[in-house]
Amino acid sequence: MTKQPILGRSLAVVVALALGSTALLATAPSAQAAAPLQGTLIVSTSFGTGGNPGCSVVTDTGGAEQPAFTSNGATTARSMSSAATVEDADDAADDTSLTAAASGRVRATRAGASLATLSLTSSVSARVVAAQGTASECESRADVVVGTQAAFTLADPGWLTLRGSVQGGHLQTAVLSAQNTEGLGGFSAGGKREQTRVLFLPAGSYTLVLGHQVEAVTPSAAGAATTAASSGSVSVAFTAAGAATGPAAGKGGGFVRLDDAVACGSRSVAGALTRKAARLRTATFFVNGKRVKVIRKPRAGKEVLLRGLPTGGGVTVKVVLKPRKGRSAVVSRSYVACV
Repeated sequence: MTKQPILGRSLAVVVALALGSTALLATAPSAQAAAPLQGTLIVSTSFGTGGNPGCSVVTDTGGAEQPAFTSNGATTARSMSSAATVEDADDAADDTSLTAAASGRVRATRAGASLATLSLTSSVSARVVAAQGTASECESRADVVVGTQAAFTLADPGWLTLRGSVQGGHLQTAVLSAQNTEGLGGFSAGGKREQTRVLFLPAGSYTLVLGHQVEAVTPSAAGAATTAASSGSVSVAFTAAGAATGPAAGKGGGFVRLDDAVACGSRSVAGALTRKAARLRTATFFVNGKRVKVIRKPRAGKEVLLRGLPTGGGVTVKVVLKPRKGRSAVVSRSYVACV
């Protein structure tokens, strides 16, 4: 028997559901407006056999659980354990026992009308024991998969960061266009590995697919166990184009407030001087280390607009504030790229 690759068999469960989720986007706009993400956690175990036509699975408690979740910040979790027995109708001594276990936890949050974060942690294991080992006429396997499929929306263009870590087994992620199920990016990782992928996505609707799986097959020695176990995690985070990477840093924040985001259309960002600015002699603005503007005799309430910001990368604005008396102070803020 030619074994089907694990990704063609186990992850297909997750992918099939993901492709079906495009209908959810098309038919439930009001629900999408209320929840920028609607998804399904998938916890699945399955067993199979081949080889001799007389081989069959005579007992099987495998199956799948598919609880729904949204971007409301609540954690959805499921666990399951399953077992199966394979027998050969032509040989009463040729029997195989199989077990599998899976657990997964998923949580998603929103930021306004967009997906903000999603995290998936999972644990999968499988075990196969054939009484006759390689002499068995039955080629049996136990498959375990934990994954998610999620239809999500982005109200603004921006950057989607996928980070994954796996210890054994196989981990796969994919982002699909909701309009035509075109693959836009993702990654595949196996063994003991970490992986990161960053995608720029226009505002719109998308489908996210995450899958983690292991497979155990007929062992090589009679009565010996073949085992496979793995733990994995995936995090997904969206940052709108031009958004600040965090709050302003530095002791000069009491003198000037920097905008929360770059205006990508005009390639500009603004800063507003506070009432304390009357104590200053100068306020010097830098963009990515280059001096771009000096305000002499700053006055409270004055808005400083920095135009012509560089393209092709992130931006860091730093303001050096020199008071009439005392030491200078600095405030800085960084922003993600617009495109």
